[in-house]
Amino acid sequence: MTTRAARSLIAAVAATSLFIGGVGVAPTALSQPVPPANSVAQGIPATGNLQIHKILGLPQNTQADGTEKTVAGDPGAGITFTVSRVNNANGPIDLTKQEGWTAISGIQLQDNGSLPDGFTKGETTTKKTVNDGTAAFSDLPAGLYLVEEPANQVDSNGKAVTPSAPFLVTVPMTNPGGDGWLDTVHIYPKNQVTEAPTKKINQIIDSNTGPGLHVGDSIQYQVDSTVPVISAPSQGQDGKLQPGTALPKAFTITDKLPATLGEPTNIKVNFAGTELQNSQFATEAHQVDGRWVLRVQINPAELNDTNAVEAKQLSVTFDAPVTEIPETLDNVAWALPDEITDPEPWDPENPGDGTRPGTTTSAPATLNFADIAVNKLDAANAQTKLAGAEFQLHRCDADGKAVGDALTLGATDTWTTSDQGTLLIKDLTYNRVDSTGNADDFWTSIKGFENTTQFCLVETKAPAGYALSSAPVLLTFTAPVADDDTATPVNEARYNATADIQNAKTSGILDRLPLTGGLGVWLIIAFGLALAAISIALSRKKA
Repeated sequence: MTTRAARSLIAAVAATSLFIGGVGVAPTALSQPVPPANSVAQGIPATGNLQIHKILGLPQNTQADGTEKTVAGDPGAGITFTVSRVNNANGPIDLTKQEGWTAISGIQLQDNGSLPDGFTKGETTTKKTVNDGTAAFSDLPAGLYLVEEPANQVDSNGKAVTPSAPFLVTVPMTNPGGDGWLDTVHIYPKNQVTEAPTKKINQIIDSNTGPGLHVGDSIQYQVDSTVPVISAPSQGQDGKLQPGTALPKAFTITDKLPATLGEPTNIKVNFAGTELQNSQFATEAHQVDGRWVLRVQINPAELNDTNAVEAKQLSVTFDAPVTEIPETLDNVAWALPDEITDPEPWDPENPGDGTRPGTTTSAPATLNFADIAVNKLDAANAQTKLAGAEFQLHRCDADGKAVGDALTLGATDTWTTSDQGTLLIKDLTYNRVDSTGNADDFWTSIKGFENTTQFCLVETKAPAGYALSSAPVLLTFTAPVADDDTATPVNEARYNATADIQNAKTSGILDRLPLTGGLGVWLIIAFGLALAAISIALSRKKA
């Protein structure tokens, strides 16, 4: 072989590079690979190193050449890669020999990313990227290697990662000038993560039990997620991969409901601002340990059709019936840029060897409840407890005036103090908090309570011998704490309020008021009768 011809062949081998941020630095097909070692004084190194730099973000149109580059994007830590030496019928392919290069001439991965017939995976090494996003595979025998990024992974921040497609790379690799070898090959697979979805409670659907949450009502949840653009390189006529982008072929929202909620119904999906027909998405629901798991899956690539390839918003809403009032009601959701086909009883919280559910919400969506304790006391002597006082719970406006009808909790709208002068109101629906931490007094969204600002108690019956409270009693709530003090009547793990309400005695004023038809009336009647008698007597005397 002439020196000139050998250099041409070295340049051909150098075509094993791809675009930075695609799926690797080697094209899926290797065209006309030949051993250029005879033209290099020291020959091809017997071993080499492969340095994988995992970058999060979209691919750039910068062609890589196996050397170290500066690539924009955040490092992807905690991502697993496998590197497998490629074998043929004769065993591991040795690229220090002419027959090795001949054997891999024109090799191309199949559409599913697997090796073509006649080739198999040999010795495999698995490593996970460290904090700077790198995974180093050292002392690899000169050969052809299949690099794979297993599906269904999350990075060190818990975000689901769309895997790069499998690719082939030779180690060592010719340098960019075609006149020597790179014994350390740098590759930059780049792809997207799925950001944390958000979850919120839209409304409580009333089952004619009044405002607030009751058994038989339904909670309407909404889960929102951004469907990311992913790397989708295509193969050119020269066998090289060209960078490209697409939306994923599957995207799944998963929710695991609390045990106090029933099977989800009325599932609706909105993609890129358009509400989908039932035929355009798939749902699956099953129970795990008494809790309902819901999966909703779409095909973003198909739904996007010919529209521009860009991130799209996905929104899923559903109703969950209330079977029991819990201490608190909170749960999360997950988003995954892939499909989940695991049969029941697949558990997103404990998937085991099954499919991971993807990126979770940063916090639960929560519906908080509250307890209210009342101590009814004599205004002159707080040691005297007053029984028989009756109260109703209301919403009040900023001026402290009760608005609308009394609230009903369960089947109760009136509470009476005990012989100890106490009463306890439980399971008041207090507020809702979405997964981003935004708290909301949802009562202001209920018809008739739009202008209310707080809860208040209205005394509807005073204890015997005492006057009614003259105005609604405004309640001040304390935020939940981790540990409940069981000595207090309220559950301190909930929002809670304790009100000491004093009543003054009537002081016998009512007892001293004249009775209707009493002595004064009889005296007047008697005096009138006497006058009448005198008048009659005088009339007769004159006669």
